[in-house]
Amino acid sequence: MSLGFKTVNGLLGVFAVLALFERLGWHHPGAPGKVLAPLVVLGVAIVIAVTGHRLLVRVQPFFALAIAVIFALLLCYTVGDVNWNWHPAHAPSGTGTIALVFSAAALVASGSLSYLVVSPDYARYLPSDTPVRKVFWRVLGGGAGMAVYLGVTGVLVATRTNLSDPVAGVEPLGPGWLYVLYIAACFLGSISNNASVFYSSGLAIQAIGIPLKRWLATALDALLALVAVLLILFVYDFETALNDFLSLVNVWAGPFAAVWITDGVLRRWQYDAHAIHTSDASSRYWGLGGVNVRGIAAMACGRGTGLLTINSPLLHSWLSARLGGTDLSWFLPIVVSGAVYALLAGRRVRGEVRAG
Repeated sequence: MSLGFKTVNGLLGVFAVLALFERLGWHHPGAPGKVLAPLVVLGVAIVIAVTGHRLLVRVQPFFALAIAVIFALLLCYTVGDVNWNWHPAHAPSGTGTIALVFSAAALVASGSLSYLVVSPDYARYLPSDTPVRKVFWRVLGGGAGMAVYLGVTGVLVATRTNLSDPVAGVEPLGPGWLYVLYIAACFLGSISNNASVFYSSGLAIQAIGIPLKRWLATALDALLALVAVLLILFVYDFETALNDFLSLVNVWAGPFAAVWITDGVLRRWQYDAHAIHTSDASSRYWGLGGVNVRGIAAMACGRGTGLLTINSPLLHSWLSARLGGTDLSWFLPIVVSGAVYALLAGRRVRGEVRAG
């Protein structure tokens, strides 16, 4: 999932750099521009990620402020001409409307679930006595607040222009200087997102047992992301690749989140810090050969539910087809995985808690 979102974020930055090339007079940059732009975008993000967490958290507030201000300017220039009566040329009706709403909810949920892989970055090095409530409200406010703000701006702008190219589509909406600022916002947003994902995915490579130093793990990540970005730039259509990828995120990420959160609730979020980092059978969390079989089974049930209830450009499921195209993959797999894990592991986990 990290690789997928590095690719998505990287591509948005690439579009911004290619647009900047055009503004600077390099018309039709072609293949050389498509190779140079990913190197610039991924390179800056990698430098931040490799330098470390301290630089990451220092630069991101400035990125966030700049992006928020630029989008506010864009909104000010466009809100007066927003088409408030816009609707699709072939608007659905009846059950089709319900199916469309659920499909849109699935798309939105995939973005939220994607932050599972980077959310620890902002709390990883806080003092252990930091109040959980403060962490919760700041993460919720920062994440959801900015997502809603940018999302609403995007919806309003989309009534006035074609955003199939999310960068070039904004050019007709305002003066040249505003378009240049918008290019900068897209570039900064891509860098900010990818720096976090590179940092987390480098740690993930180490966590699964690949014996690499962090900077080497991040370099491996960068190579994989570069290949993925170039593949989509030269072979696939960006919008199609994005929709295909996002449509499958819920099937995997939702059940994973459900098992993780259910386990935490059952344990009242109390873990043995030593045992959880012990990689042998002496750890109380070792399971069967180092695998939490109950968790795997619960995730499998949730993912099976997701594949049965998804309605995406890539996969139209059996149950969704019988519900008029309604996509339930954004919440039903979460419910199923959580319930199955509580049923399979509840007694054992509560016993571990009582045993101390």
